[in-house]
Amino acid sequence: MLCDRPRREVDVRVGEAGEDAPAAEVDRLRARERGLVYADTAGDPLARDRERARERQRRVERADDAVLEDHAGEPNERSPRVFDHVGLNVTDYAASRVFYEQALAPLGWKVVLAFDEWKGCGFGTADKPEFWIFQREPFGTGTHVAFPAPDRAAVDAFHAAAVVAGGRDNGGPGIREQYAPTYYGAFVHDPDGNNIEAVSHAPS
Repeated sequence: MLCDRPRREVDVRVGEAGEDAPAAEVDRLRARERGLVYADTAGDPLARDRERARERQRRVERADDAVLEDHAGEPNERSPRVFDHVGLNVTDYAASRVFYEQALAPLGWKVVLAFDEWKGCGFGTADKPEFWIFQREPFGTGTHVAFPAPDRAAVDAFHAAAVVAGGRDNGGPGIREQYAPTYYGAFVHDPDGNNIEAVSHAPS
């Protein structure tokens, strides 16, 4: 009997109703066919996979926004910030704190929460820490962090302050057209070699 066969087997063939078959018989056979093709997903991994694929397709068909976000775009109501906060491990808390305090000051960032006894602090533009540094392993040496700048003058000021604070120039202020026509950025290596950037998308 059909009910005794494993649900993973879907090779049971449903006969087609003849041209003269009553409409009720045709509907019954079609309903039975749908029941075989779209099997119960509760105990059938293959059926669950098919259902997930169909749901993903339905989500794509329902989508009214772009799937890929523009790297050059500014955060807005339709493109909110991706992260609540990020953290960077450093080798020397005291040195890194001084560097970031000076480098980020032109962008309006400052220490808003510090745990000096644990060798860590968080920077932000208001009361909420959004960028953290902690002295702990594993140390980061090639991480790239980009901070938003309100205008190109702020990018220039960031680069100058970061170099004075002991950072190593990794690309002076200027347009990076390979990213976007108005992408104006500057890059500096922090004391651990991490690539720290300030970027403005303002048109001029």
